[in-house]
Amino acid sequence: MPALVSIHSFTPFMHGLARPWHFGVLWDRDPRIARPLLAALGAQAGVVVGDNEPYSARQPHGYTTAVHGTGGGLPHVLVEIRQDLIADDAGAALWAGRLASALKPILADPKLYAIDHF
Repeated sequence: MPALVSIHSFTPFMHGLARPWHFGVLWDRDPRIARPLLAALGAQAGVVVGDNEPYSARQPHGYTTAVHGTGGGLPHVLVEIRQDLIADDAGAALWAGRLASALKPILADPKLYAIDHF
């Protein structure tokens, strides 16, 4: 069975305000990926992680996560990465590596893969 990980980026400033997060972990009711991912990313030195920041998945959100994730009962999360961090190849590789190292043990857990409606 699949797990759904959606990755987007967000602008470092909005409405004149700096956005301090490096990653945003967006989720609604299903904690299976989101909670351990928040902990894993937050444990990385110097990384600021937003729990439903800079956006919230508890408000109406995209089709894929709503229909296939929440509606389909698949484990899912939406991850946002701040755009200035991934603006060049070196930054993209660094932050993708940070995300991959946090996700790898979560996605390796066979208990994750069950249909569950929260």
